[in-house]
Amino acid sequence: ETEPSFVIDVNGAKPKAWLAAGRVVKMTPRALARFQSLPDSYILPDKASLACTVIGNMVPSLLMQQIVEPLL
Repeated sequence: ETEPSFVIDVNGAKPKAWLAAGRVVKMTPRALARFQSLPDSYILPDKASLACTVIGNMVPSLLMQQIVEPLL
């Protein structure tokens, strides 16, 4: 099986995902951004560790939309 699991680990800005078959894969900053619902048009920093920090410190845009829309 190659379905991703629910586990994502960030250790020293080296994000990894464990696949169902027990395989561990490195996650790119763009893949992490997609998990956070950032559009592909969002420009990430060139340095991977900084990009991971930016992504890790953000509130997912779709989550924020779901919170704000009922208030409008």
